[in-house]
Amino acid sequence: MPQPLADVTSPFIKVGWRGISPTLRGAGFRLSRFSPILQSRSHRHWCHPFASMPTSARVFPLLLALLAWQSAHAEEIYKSVDSEGQVTYSSTPPPASVHAEKLKVEPPPAPDEVRQARELAQRVDEQGRELEKKRVEQEAAQKAEEARLRAMEPPPPIVIEKPVYVPRTIYYPPVIQRPPARPPQPPIKPKPVPKPR
Repeated sequence: MPQPLADVTSPFIKVGWRGISPTLRGAGFRLSRFSPILQSRSHRHWCHPFASMPTSARVFPLLLALLAWQSAHAEEIYKSVDSEGQVTYSSTPPPASVHAEKLKVEPPPAPDEVRQARELAQRVDEQGRELEKKRVEQEAAQKAEEARLRAMEPPPPIVIEKPVYVPRTIYYPPVIQRPPARPPQPPIKPKPVPKPR
């Protein structure tokens, strides 16, 4: 099975360099380590503010600057295929019996450029953290405002879908007794008859 160039060539390609991580499709390899600025979208919460942009839109300016710098510097790498079909990459020419193809590999950037790229990545990362913090604060304020507005709304009316029997107390008017037609009078006692003397 053919091995990618990044596994068998110089330490620069094996380790990669932070801050700049181009993909060199023509040579058939890519650097193995990426900086935080080029992490996937799943790490958007700690990444830079342009994490929602497509990867190609974020990497393209770096690639353009890198390719302009690399045009003057190039190493030769030999790609050879043996009789069993195994592909080998080497910095030294293979034996004459093996067909080899020359590939140009750009050397690592200057330390000053690496430092600038790291500083840029750190600045973008800090901006991303600040924007993420502001976004979280805005979302919290918006949720608090929505909760306050919901609390001010009157509660929805209760709708009873099925008829429910609610027992009611029967109202009986109070019993009013009629006053008697006339007030009761004591019975009439006969007058005592005086006794003769």
